[in-house]
Amino acid sequence: MFDQYGLKGCGGLHGPYEQVDWFARLHGVDPNQLMQQLNEAAAQSQVSFQIATDFSPTAYKVMGISGFIEVLGLTLWGYELIANMRAGKKLEKAGWPKVLPEALEISPQTKVGDVLERYPATLEIFLRHGFTPLSNPLLRKTLARAVTIEQACRREDAERFEKGGLLDAW
Repeated sequence: MFDQYGLKGCGGLHGPYEQVDWFARLHGVDPNQLMQQLNEAAAQSQVSFQIATDFSPTAYKVMGISGFIEVLGLTLWGYELIANMRAGKKLEKAGWPKVLPEALEISPQTKVGDVLERYPATLEIFLRHGFTPLSNPLLRKTLARAVTIEQACRREDAERFEKGGLLDAW
């Protein structure tokens, strides 16, 4: 079902840990349509098992195995849920803020280096808006730490505040 929307292999070997709604929106897929199709596929499988029992008693064995696998899956899910809850408690005791830093407020006075350190993926945005010195790793470590976004915009003659400018890119 996910392959149909170009979501093949998303989330790695064990699949994504995000909610289907969030994951669908991230990839530009209508979450309501996706959920409807997933529910229809699940209902269709259930109906086919019910019909199969009318024709052959061996279908009960398949249903039994299917039920066992479902219960096993729920058990494993519950185990992982409890493990995650315990890990969360340990993180709280260790000092949660050290693990998850606060969001960085990006303004014209924000240092370019701070933005790149907190959000490494923004390098592409800076380069796209003409900040070509940032393509050099040495300048990223030195110049970017001293220059604010406003100073960099003036230096590179980039549009800062106009619609579609650098600050709107985020």
